[in-house]
Amino acid sequence: MIPEKLSSSRREALAGLRASTAHYLRRIIWTALACTALAARAAPVPAEGTHPGPGQRPNFLLIVADDLGYSDIGAYGGEIHTPRLDRLAKHGMKFTDFYVSPTCSPTRAMLLTGNDSHVSGLGTMAEALRPEQRGRPGYEGYLNQSVATIAERLKGAGYFTAMVGKWHLGGRPGQIPAERGFDRSFALINGAANYYGKDQGGAWAGTLFQARYFEDDKPGRLPEGAYTTDYFTTRLIGFLNRTKDSSNQPFFAYLAFNAPHTPLQAPADLVEKYDRVYADGPVSLRQQRVRRMQAMGLIPEGGDLPAMIDVRDWASLTDAERLASSRRMQIYAAAVDRMDQNIGRILDALRDSGRLDNTYVIVLSDNGAEGTDEDYWLGFLAHLGMPPALARQLHDANADIARVGSADSYAAYGPGWAQAGMAPFRLTKGFTNEGGIRAPLIISGPGIGQDRTARSVAHVMDIVPTVLELAGAPTAAVIDGRQVLPPQGESLAGLLHGGASDTDNPRSLGWELFGRRAVRQGQWKAVYMNQPSVARGSGTGAAHWQLFDLARDPGETTDLAGEHPDTLRELEKWWESYEVDNGVIAIPPLGDRGKADRPAPPRQ
Repeated sequence: MIPEKLSSSRREALAGLRASTAHYLRRIIWTALACTALAARAAPVPAEGTHPGPGQRPNFLLIVADDLGYSDIGAYGGEIHTPRLDRLAKHGMKFTDFYVSPTCSPTRAMLLTGNDSHVSGLGTMAEALRPEQRGRPGYEGYLNQSVATIAERLKGAGYFTAMVGKWHLGGRPGQIPAERGFDRSFALINGAANYYGKDQGGAWAGTLFQARYFEDDKPGRLPEGAYTTDYFTTRLIGFLNRTKDSSNQPFFAYLAFNAPHTPLQAPADLVEKYDRVYADGPVSLRQQRVRRMQAMGLIPEGGDLPAMIDVRDWASLTDAERLASSRRMQIYAAAVDRMDQNIGRILDALRDSGRLDNTYVIVLSDNGAEGTDEDYWLGFLAHLGMPPALARQLHDANADIARVGSADSYAAYGPGWAQAGMAPFRLTKGFTNEGGIRAPLIISGPGIGQDRTARSVAHVMDIVPTVLELAGAPTAAVIDGRQVLPPQGESLAGLLHGGASDTDNPRSLGWELFGRRAVRQGQWKAVYMNQPSVARGSGTGAAHWQLFDLARDPGETTDLAGEHPDTLRELEKWWESYEVDNGVIAIPPLGDRGKADRPAPPRQ
């Protein structure tokens, strides 16, 4: 206990020392336990050309869409033309209760390591680090060395590893994909970029959002005129084609699209394909999707939909305003359509080389749909140093219906369309409500079966242990001479191959980002946040805990905290344990004008 007589500065210093010491002791103990249990829990590395089951070791293709909505693709009730993704779902398993982080880089940290983002270095986004978080374990702003990537683990098991697309997990020496286990890589270091590469220099030079690419361990460049979705796919196909004659070496390939993240940009012919599709506005679109999802059995019949936040009445808009808004949704749909086409390209390449039948294909979105509007984005970029002349150019292009969606514009589709994309859930990216953290997940591959729907609760941290089990690869405690933490997720391999029950999983899951918190246990979910403003990605008023019964109310429309106070207290208590176990630095939720209900505990 710290004596009360000490000065506040001495007390803070001692508290920080105690917290850091406890944190590192916890990591040492965790790693030691992993080493002790290694022989029992890890399968031996298979010999070349073998697999724990019949045939060769399987390949893995992991595909991530950026800010894709839950109900965007056809397999989840969407109207966007996505036949390749729909076919993967038809020939595999889709998950209804799959969870991610509210934003991209924390999700990607968990996806590639199987460890909580607060452990792996992305306790918050690097762009959003607060003074009290800087320099603290788990808040490095990049993927730290206490965890291992799936590429590092599989490379040690004899796999060829390749990565193309968005990285967003660090861009300094020691942090890029080539130094985290990938044999070949072409990586966008930033969290977002112009799809046509027009932000690699010129007016963008020297700004925080100048696009940076790395090809393996050297700076790279997106070729002039290339479209990222097409180019990323071409590069990954090229990497895999160079290994197709190495029949005894399996591969792990990670394709991380920047689509359909802001800025919305897509080929003009595809944009026209969706002309008039969105003429009735986002409220109508959400209703259409919900009806299809109910007919498909993805969500229950009846039930209330959450109120849509920051959405103007469609009938009150002028013709020009409706055209500008629906045009942005057309561009978004075209970006998703183009992504689906490119997924078809890489599947065709694997089929042509005879490797598709032995490849597990895993497709997911990294978070909920992006609900902030382009005025917010342009204001944010200006705050971070965008030259005023460039801001004016982008604003002018956004205002021109003939130019919006081109390489010269910087468009976003705003809160209405994003909330339609997250039907039937509440809110969007950045929030710990279901609309921020529920995502589509499709897995197909050898032995999974046809047209299966999993309703078990699953988490993005489950991907690493699932892949390791399917590959027969060890959960090594030492990677390249450094001790690493074991994955925290649970393998889904038994569920995929019918050895586990497809029922609601009573496991407990916790979230925290920007001070917003959540915990789910079985049907119950508690959410700690303030009054949201989707269009600005923030909130107002003092935060408080809410309680929802997801079995009856997946849209989180009815707060049951007053009716079930004991249940809420149990979930709050579990979240506090999650906070300590994962080293969360508790802060008031973003935009909170009040104070947190209790002081932030020491870092453990």
